[in-house]
Amino acid sequence: MGEEKAASMSSTAQTTHTEPPPPPPSPKTCNLHLHEYVEGPEDKSIEVDYDFYDGGDKPKHSGHFTKDWNQEYLVPTSETGLALPISVTVTNELPPGAVDQECPSSEREGGGGIGKKNKKRCAHTQWKSWVIHLKYGETVWPSSHVSNLYKQDPNKLPNCQVGGWAENDWDGNNKVNPHWQMDCRFAC
Repeated sequence: MGEEKAASMSSTAQTTHTEPPPPPPSPKTCNLHLHEYVEGPEDKSIEVDYDFYDGGDKPKHSGHFTKDWNQEYLVPTSETGLALPISVTVTNELPPGAVDQECPSSEREGGGGIGKKNKKRCAHTQWKSWVIHLKYGETVWPSSHVSNLYKQDPNKLPNCQVGGWAENDWDGNNKVNPHWQMDCRFAC
């Protein structure tokens, strides 16, 4: 019996305890800083400068593109080091809840005549509210300076923090087109 007990104790002593595997690495928070320049709603050349940050304080890549309204630009994976490109589309869509303003009388169709009022709506009067759509993989989110319409929580990803439009800036020699900037963060 003494030998059985010793054998039992030695097999117990050899039992190894395995640790659970470590959790998978959590995704980084990437940031795409966009700076859009546009003369107005009729402008067909929307200029966008961008800086891509992959979790650090210094940009990993800076670039520039020119597109028309509703044309997608793909920030290439070769510039970001990410598995997928980042899609940026500057649209001429108003965010939910935003309303077109009434057109000035000179832009109304059909004349007016005495006592006749034409209330044509003009989306272009709200062009500074038009939305930018961003996409990374299956994650799609809007950006607008009217961001409270989207109820974006700055502590949850994805989100965009957007500044207002600057209209009377000078670069030292010339007046700069109206422009705005935003930081769009997402898990990458």
